[in-house]
Amino acid sequence: MRYLFLFVVLINANIFAATELKFGFVNLEAVFSALHEAQKYVKDMEAQENLIVADEQKARIDIETKMANFKNAAAKLSDTARAAKEAEITAEIGALQQKFSERRAKITNDRAARVSEIENKILLLIESIGRKGGYSKIENKATILYLADELKKNDLTQELITQYNKAYPVKSTPATKPTAPAKPAPKKN
Repeated sequence: MRYLFLFVVLINANIFAATELKFGFVNLEAVFSALHEAQKYVKDMEAQENLIVADEQKARIDIETKMANFKNAAAKLSDTARAAKEAEITAEIGALQQKFSERRAKITNDRAARVSEIENKILLLIESIGRKGGYSKIENKATILYLADELKKNDLTQELITQYNKAYPVKSTPATKPTAPAKPAPKKN
C-alpha cells in the first residue's frame, strides 16, 4: 500500500512538472481606448451629449424670453391671468427638466449596454487567444502587482486590439457632400 501511495504521488508530481503553466496579460484600459468600435462609440456619446446641451441652451433662452415677456406684461394682466401664465411657464420648465433627465438617463443606459457588449466581445477574444496560445491564465495588467521580466513577453494587448478590430470592423458612414444641381445643357439652335 505504501508503494502504491508513493507511485501515485510520483505520477502526480511528474504530471504537474510536465504541465507548463503559461501566463499572459492584457492592458484592458489600453485595449478599450484603441478599439475602433469603442472610439466610434465615444464619439457618438459625445455627439449625443453635445446635442442635449445645445437643446438645453435653446430651451433656457426660450424660457428666459417667455419670463421677460411675462414680467413686462404682468402689470397689465389680471391676478387670475397672471397666476395662470406663471403656472403655464412653471409647468413648461418642469416638462423640459423631465425631458432632459429622460434623455440623459437613456444615454446612461445606452452607455452601460454598449460597454457591456464590448466587454463581452473582449472576453470572448481573450478566451480564444488563451486557448490558441496555450495560456493557462490571462490577467488584466491593472491587477498585476509584480511581473517577472521573462513574463513581459506575454503581453497580449496589441494582439487583442488587432484581432478585435479585425473581427468587429466599424462601418464608417461616408460624409455626404451637397451636390450642386446639374446645369442645363445649352440649347442648340
